[in-house]
Amino acid sequence: MSRTHLERKELLTPIEAAKFLGVSVETLAQWRSQFRGPRYIKLECRLIRYRLSDLEVYLAAHAVECVPTRTIRKS
Repeated sequence: MSRTHLERKELLTPIEAAKFLGVSVETLAQWRSQFRGPRYIKLECRLIRYRLSDLEVYLAAHAVECVPTRTIRKS
């Protein structure tokens, strides 16, 4: 699934969202049951969808920036 295809599609299925995040569909289901993970939309009783923008916000919020440490020189 190409990035261009995703950009045109506002709501993603759990399968598409899992592929985008690089996790399994089961992981997304566990996160929902534990009130974790990215925001999602629940349409009707079992119809779950994810906004691409919410997935991008979720990823950005979990980005870790590595700061180089100074090396200590022994005299």
